[in-house]
Amino acid sequence: MILYHFCAAKHIKSILRQGLTKGVLAEPTPDGFRIYYGYTWLTVDPDPGKQSWATRNAIKYDRTAWRLTIEIPDAECSRLYDPLSITAHYPDCDLLFTGFPGSESWRVFRGRIPKEWIKEANRVRP
Repeated sequence: MILYHFCAAKHIKSILRQGLTKGVLAEPTPDGFRIYYGYTWLTVDPDPGKQSWATRNAIKYDRTAWRLTIEIPDAECSRLYDPLSITAHYPDCDLLFTGFPGSESWRVFRGRIPKEWIKEANRVRP
């Protein structure tokens, strides 16, 4: 299955060397967030302009400078979750998808994305 991951220019070198290793899922709680490590955010949409999470409100750099094309092997697709299936496991995560345009295209992969699964890396923004 082909999916995409967007990243900042300052992260591209380490990602191409090591793969995607630092993803998290942040489940909202009344006191803040419960963090689950080992989840990588992906999308089925290759257009960086349609990524509503990609704002500079909290982070002062462009998180969509590079688009990585990721090929998830068929044998690993059981670790890939769409918004409905991730909220079945973590019900409070529905807030992560509510009110964000394009969130229906988001996917969460449980585990590390090895560098071998990165089929292309294209700079899409200067």
